[in-house]
Amino acid sequence: MLYTCSISKAKKLSKEMKQFFVDRNHGNDEVAPEKLHLDLYRRGEMTSKGFALNYEMRLRSSKAYEWMAKVSAQAIHEDVVLVGGKKKMTRLVEQC
Repeated sequence: MLYTCSISKAKKLSKEMKQFFVDRNHGNDEVAPEKLHLDLYRRGEMTSKGFALNYEMRLRSSKAYEWMAKVSAQAIHEDVVLVGGKKKMTRLVEQC
């Protein structure tokens, strides 16, 4: 099964659940939001809708699809959790 959660919730998860951090420098850069877009959103210079649109385009790349196929294959046999940043950011990621 495939789940999503924020970092604060991830600390409470079972150790048996495989966690993938959707964040830069955690080996999952293919599916992490662009730093520029995160910065613009956090400064209020980009709306949540604009962020979601840009992030959705990123997730449509061939590298992102390859990463998602690998993780999805693992989710068939074990519980996999995609861990996002803060709670609000995780909701935006889930929308995409």
